[in-house]
Amino acid sequence: TYLDLEERILFIIASSYYEDTPEIRNELRPRILKIMIEESLKRQEAEKMRITISEKEMQEEWDYTEANLGMKKGELKKIFQERKMRPSLFKNHLKANFLWKKYIQARFAPSISITNKQIEEKMKEAEKLKKQPLYHVNEIFLSKNTEDNYQYALQLVDALNRGVPFSRIALENSQSVSAKFGGDAGWIQKAFYDKKIVNSSLFVSTFLDKLKLFEISSPLRVEDGIYILQVKEKSSYKSIKNKDIKKYCLHKITVPVPHKAEYTKLKDQLLSMRSHIKTQADFEKYQLQLKNKKGLHQWYDEKTSVKEIRNFIKKAKLNQVSFPIYHDNILSLFMLTDIKNQSGIDVTKDKIKLDLINEKLTLISKQQIQNLYKTALIDNRFQG
Repeated sequence: TYLDLEERILFIIASSYYEDTPEIRNELRPRILKIMIEESLKRQEAEKMRITISEKEMQEEWDYTEANLGMKKGELKKIFQERKMRPSLFKNHLKANFLWKKYIQARFAPSISITNKQIEEKMKEAEKLKKQPLYHVNEIFLSKNTEDNYQYALQLVDALNRGVPFSRIALENSQSVSAKFGGDAGWIQKAFYDKKIVNSSLFVSTFLDKLKLFEISSPLRVEDGIYILQVKEKSSYKSIKNKDIKKYCLHKITVPVPHKAEYTKLKDQLLSMRSHIKTQADFEKYQLQLKNKKGLHQWYDEKTSVKEIRNFIKKAKLNQVSFPIYHDNILSLFMLTDIKNQSGIDVTKDKIKLDLINEKLTLISKQQIQNLYKTALIDNRFQG
């Protein structure tokens, strides 16, 4: 309905990076309408196969989304309540994409056959690619290379350069499989982005070398869409394979800063708390006092995009508490509570087989969505 569309536009504006102006609403309206039509078609197709989602699955998806948006548990629901919007609108968005994923898996995965020959060929390719540098990449991908999408991509780049978290923008806008992970595509070989840029002799992969760490690329137009890239780390297969990647568990206390005038007062409050924290139990006491979830924590690595957090984890000892860190209109205290080593990447037959299956499912998903649009268009013509 028109009301659903307008509320969805308001949510995008409220939760991200747009000014609420008539011009912005007019720009967003056709894009959001197209997304909502696509979601409706996905739900209908999944329902034909009697595919359902349990309440537990929906709650897990909601919690996962909050975490990827950099929010604490319950914060997303609070945004809806404060702006008098219906949480069901966003739940429908999550539900449609979750149903579609289950539908594609249920209908097509059993019929996908990967031969040993295909796996061996990929293994040989992977061995050759080991000599190439590796890049830990964040990506946003907009399908279809249109002028409207390009102008939209420019707005996203501007928001990223103004400090809006990459994960939030990727989760809300990217049409790549990495969107669910906040745009984190993992460690990528250069050949992965060997797509020629339209009206240029350059390839997308060229920019992996040109970009400085954490720099945001300009929109890169290729035949089937538009990329925005960010490189978090550059390395080689040998160095990544042979080293463990450290992960840091940070318990956190977060305080929203709704107005700049309140910044100093809230910072002083956190400094006072910090001076009284000696143990993890003390930290959790203050979490509850500030209505944070007890035990609220997140795992980070040394390449996290927030400079102050990177600096803290490089020097911190276990149970050490940071000074207040301000990011994305939130002040936070962090306590380092655990460190673990995560094995570096490696190429295995099982991983290659899974990658090949996912590649095929991604292509099938895109084709199925196009078919749904064509069918819906033909039905409308006959009804008209």
